[in-house]
Amino acid sequence: MTDPHAPDPHVLDPHRDTLDVYEQRADEWQEQRPGRLDEAVVFGRRALATGGPTMDLGCGPGWHLPVLPPGTVAVDGARAMLDLSAQRAPASARVQADLRALPFQRHSLGAVWANKSFVHLDRRLVPRALWDLHRVVRPDGLAFVSVFM
Repeated sequence: MTDPHAPDPHVLDPHRDTLDVYEQRADEWQEQRPGRLDEAVVFGRRALATGGPTMDLGCGPGWHLPVLPPGTVAVDGARAMLDLSAQRAPASARVQADLRALPFQRHSLGAVWANKSFVHLDRRLVPRALWDLHRVVRPDGLAFVSVFM
């Protein structure tokens, strides 16, 4: 049986091109763009109150994982970024996944941190990805979603 939430493999996927760049240049990207932690610290405190679990969606090299609740799940589409995240949060589970089809059950997460993750999707695909984010967060949960301003 096919996953009804999985992206259609017959549709041109510009997101794949972005992931390929991150796979090839993860170390370089990490060095050139240090993460800011101020908002993540505040969110991490609030996420603790949800009882978890918490997910760092589009975690990149894991900059925010150390200030998010212990056991936060690192999720990224690029395996190279997940490998880098292990250096900052070795105890965090790492899951390679597509923003548009998260491999989590409905209402299974207490909090989600998604810092500049959705900017990598074709704008026509963002509603689907946000719908899936909504699907996995509990009704009383928290979600932090940011884009470039």
